[in-house]
Amino acid sequence: MEGMNFGAIWLGALGVIVAGASVLAALVFAAAGRTGQARLILAAGLFASASLEALALLSFLPHAGQSASQGVGMVFTMTAAALLLAGFGQFRAAIAFPGRYFTSLALSLAAVGMLPLAIPIDALLGPHAVSRLDLDGRWVFMVLILSIGLGVGSCIISLPPPEPEGKIEKPDRSLE
Repeated sequence: MEGMNFGAIWLGALGVIVAGASVLAALVFAAAGRTGQARLILAAGLFASASLEALALLSFLPHAGQSASQGVGMVFTMTAAALLLAGFGQFRAAIAFPGRYFTSLALSLAAVGMLPLAIPIDALLGPHAVSRLDLDGRWVFMVLILSIGLGVGSCIISLPPPEPEGKIEKPDRSLE
């Protein structure tokens, strides 16, 4: 078992458990008719899960002095960024604009759903797994950029709408 990254395996498992627990808790609250709390619990759980998964993935980055194929660090960093953007976007939308939450959640799930296309799970298992990762194809980076774009879209949806330019403020006459 030499070379296995047990810390990343435990963090990844914890992320899955957190996501599952938040989905179950959200279902219980939704069944009780408390949909606002269910949305917040689901959003917080998915954000925490995405953060744990990103941390687990970043622990695979080669340490200074280790040889790794060119681009592995960039792929892992881009993947972690996509996870964090997707998690934060839907969390922010749940808090600030509940009406936009499901659109933001859909973009977040699309962003996360594309990530296995970029990094196959079996490339992360076993000793010297990072050195076996094949990153010669440009499609890996295209998938990651698209995934990051969907995560950014999830964050943009959670922004407030712009103020109309032609809006004229009325003077406050309450002091007269």
